[in-house]
Amino acid sequence: MLRHHFLRLTLALCALAAVAVPAAAFDQTTRWYSIVVQSDVDTHAPLYLTNGSEGVTLERYRSGDVTQQWALMQPDYPTAPAVTAGPGIFGAIYDCIVNKGCPFSGHAGSVLKIVNHASGGCLILGKSGATTSECQSTGSTSDKQKWAAFYSTSELRAGNYTAFGSSSGAGACITADGARRKTPNLLKVGGSSCGRGGYGWPQLYTIQLAAEITCKTNWDWQICMVEGQGR
Repeated sequence: MLRHHFLRLTLALCALAAVAVPAAAFDQTTRWYSIVVQSDVDTHAPLYLTNGSEGVTLERYRSGDVTQQWALMQPDYPTAPAVTAGPGIFGAIYDCIVNKGCPFSGHAGSVLKIVNHASGGCLILGKSGATTSECQSTGSTSDKQKWAAFYSTSELRAGNYTAFGSSSGAGACITADGARRKTPNLLKVGGSSCGRGGYGWPQLYTIQLAAEITCKTNWDWQICMVEGQGR
């Protein structure tokens, strides 16, 4: 009897130890992109989405400037991607967690969040224009931080242009505001009805790879934020 209880206690302690051991960290790579608006006039230099003290603006490219770098994240960020049941005992949960792979890949009409490298915040439209705010996983703020790319991110990487429309039902697209152009090289960014007057330069953007950072992380949905973490 004593031996039986000792065995049960040993098994219980082993199970507790297994739960207490933290998950092993693994390499995570974050690709940061520059987002450039289609030029309104051929003679103008390309302008890139920039997050600063005046909110989100469009400015000339500055190499290595993290205020001009953005990550395209799954819509549930900063929490885990929603997982649906799949075939087998574990289904999609097994693929997502055990294989350490909850990859987000764009497709036509895909919903995503656009995260700024400098602020760590998600792109959102406010009363005074576009800005970034702390990324939320649920609630009305999270909904306003979700955008639908009209074309796939893979097509964007090939240099094609797309509009980013709000997926919260507001019907607004990220729009370059030429009326509020401060200089030829600085535009304010706001929102207007998608396709108003036809999709043209104010609402068409493409992405360009600006940086790739690798860091140690326990979960696939975290992103590498700090410069110098890469190797």
